[in-house]
Amino acid sequence: MALSLAAEGDVTRDTSLAIEFRRTTEERRNLDWYLEDYLWRADVLPPAHAREMADLIVSRGIELFESTFERDAATRELWRRISDDIPDCRIEIEVARGVVSLPWEIMRQRSNEEPLSVRARAFVRTEPSVGSFATINPGPVLRLLWIVARPEDGGGVTLRNVLSDVLVAAHPYGPSIEVAVLRPPTLLELERKLRTAQEAGHPYQVIHFDGHGVHIPGRSQDEGRSERGRGYLVFEDELQSSRLVTGDELGELLRRSGVPIVVLNACQSAKVAGNSSIGSNADTNQAARSVVQELFDHGLPGVIGMETSVYARTASEFSSILYSALFRGEAFGSAATLARRALYRNRDRWDELGAYPIDDWLVPIIYEAGSLSALDSNRSPLGDSRARHRVPRLGLRGRDDVFLRLDRSFDRDSAVLLHGQVGIGKTSTAVEFSSWYASTGGLGADQLVLISRFQPLSSAGSVVQDAADGLSVSLDRQIDPEPSGDPVLRWRAIRSFAEDRTILWIWEDIDAMGRGQEKPLTRSLPFRGINSLFAAIHSDPRTKVLLTSRSRAHPWLPDSVPRIELRPLRKEQMERLAQEFVYQEFDAPIN
Repeated sequence: MALSLAAEGDVTRDTSLAIEFRRTTEERRNLDWYLEDYLWRADVLPPAHAREMADLIVSRGIELFESTFERDAATRELWRRISDDIPDCRIEIEVARGVVSLPWEIMRQRSNEEPLSVRARAFVRTEPSVGSFATINPGPVLRLLWIVARPEDGGGVTLRNVLSDVLVAAHPYGPSIEVAVLRPPTLLELERKLRTAQEAGHPYQVIHFDGHGVHIPGRSQDEGRSERGRGYLVFEDELQSSRLVTGDELGELLRRSGVPIVVLNACQSAKVAGNSSIGSNADTNQAARSVVQELFDHGLPGVIGMETSVYARTASEFSSILYSALFRGEAFGSAATLARRALYRNRDRWDELGAYPIDDWLVPIIYEAGSLSALDSNRSPLGDSRARHRVPRLGLRGRDDVFLRLDRSFDRDSAVLLHGQVGIGKTSTAVEFSSWYASTGGLGADQLVLISRFQPLSSAGSVVQDAADGLSVSLDRQIDPEPSGDPVLRWRAIRSFAEDRTILWIWEDIDAMGRGQEKPLTRSLPFRGINSLFAAIHSDPRTKVLLTSRSRAHPWLPDSVPRIELRPLRKEQMERLAQEFVYQEFDAPIN
């Protein structure tokens, strides 16, 4: 291997050396167990099991450092020149293609408890260039496209865990940070979205993939040859099933679309050990790394992948710090190193039984070709009056399975009914979803959310008046068109004030209408009015309606409208909510 020192105003100094650093299959297997399985059984395993692995990481890190920098006089001289300036150093590890990379992130001095990958200003990997890298010019606006892939056959992963924290971090910077979610999360829609942005002269600088990774092992062939395995990202297809995408396929699309930075978060909350089928995370390590390398091969100069499976809270904390740093103008490699440092300095991961330390700070692997900045440096948050983005309320934790079904249903239909027993949380879920949907680009750049709370005497006319009142507040202008006896005509006149902006309209407790009346609702004038009004609204693609009700059956509601039942929380969901409450109220970290 070669060591090279380049300092401003000084000559470049180089030296070469050969090192021997071997990892056995058992050591790799134990490390994977520690990083992927340990926390699921930490309450029943002796703490010594984890301490042994933590001590092994330290000892092997010291061994790697001494094999590199204490090899001979030349390497010791290089270290002497940089040892006092590590916090200001950018360390690049260049690995030749086809060579198995060593675990450089664990490298540390015997006299310093922190590894170099944590102490340095930036610690990144790179590879010899096979061509030119995509360019990135710092500007006043950062455009981030978030891909939340949750195929129905892909196993459970929380929908909002990572992105919610990033949206909160983006809010103070107002219109200089644009965050959009890809809907639906298919490769075809990604290609359309990127092409539209590029043609408009506003390409995305950062793509974040939040979903599964899978590695399909190679197969033995004749004459002693073997076929290499390959890593994939799991997108959704048009039927919400799994669609495997290689790094080559994605890299070609992103390079063609002018995207320079990709963050791959194969975040999974349920592990099926020893199973590499879609939806398990046993081989997320290989999937993420191989995809990272393929993306880098296609000239994307900034890529982050996960060395192994990553716990949900770890991914959230890493992403929150990474993007907070990017939003204030830090270079990509430096921002990612800051996030890694934060994980290292707070290694406790909480579950319902307490906190357990784990060294998952070494899971994120950072590739960067040169120092990349997507935004002008030294940026400051704006005042609240200039912050454009809606911040998710984040008052409701959990229910991600329902949020996912609502989100995907609105990809296909403009109306959805959320139903469930009294007091189960239909209204809070609907309101929280509207905040999530609006803040993640579901309603476009100009967000309009209305709410109508149905009463026993509600009618089509009173619902339309709710819309007029809500739009008057949202648009900061009086909306009171010429009264009409026909609620449909009046709605269309009111709707014209919003022009082409998309509206999400919550109809709360629709079965309250007519409650307690002697005449059956199906024969009453309010029913006939609501029937016609809903039909008119439902035919307008610019208006989405989220209805809540105790019952799924309503004679005036077409059978084609998707029904989603809100059920009581399961025991493990309630335990998770208790953890979230502790985290919010007492600032205690959770995994």
